Amino acid sequence: MKKIGIAVLLFICGGLLTYAEVKHINEQEISYTTDVVALKHDLTEGVVIKEQDLQMVSIPNEILSNNYVQDKDEVIGNTLAIALTELTLINKDVLLEKTYFIPSSGNALTSLRLTPEEMLCWEIEVGELVHVVHVSTDGVLTKLGQVSIKGIYDETLSRNFSKKSNVPTFLLIEGNLNVIESIIASRGDGRLEVIKIANK
Repeated sequence: MKKIGIAVLLFICGGLLTYAEVKHINEQEISYTTDVVALKHDLTEGVVIKEQDLQMVSIPNEILSNNYVQDKDEVIGNTLAIALTELTLINKDVLLEKTYFIPSSGNALTSLRLTPEEMLCWEIEVGELVHVVHVSTDGVLTKLGQVSIKGIYDETLSRNFSKKSNVPTFLLIEGNLNVIESIIASRGDGRLEVIKIANK
């Protein structure tokens, strides 16, 4: 009867399951062999998913679907099409890849190419706040301001790339119009770098 109930739930919810519901299945009957991506907490519709929103959970092969995601990198940076609750298993049908961006009032968008050192030495996430610094040919550092990361792309300009095989190469950033204008004006004279500053 429990398995029938789960089948009905899958039909009603379009294939969405929560890890808590999976745990109701008799563990003696099923072996947990596959890890899939689930939510750590409730998220609302339209939210851009970050790494801290996700966790890996084990589910039985008997209910494993090709629609469930087994790699966090395939989820991070995408937008939720609907609101989901804590421990919901991520279904590809609820993910939207945002293909265009509109800056907030008073802000502007531009892109930056990461240096090899930045690509290799630290992790970056969509939605993260970072500082842009201009380094002149004479070695003078000028802080240009803080920006928000709106998109992360590899060398092929793909947003849904695996960090296991590719590295982040380009950033789409949003900031105050004056900050973005300063960044654009500084190109071609020295270099631009993105840095993280710890919260005080």
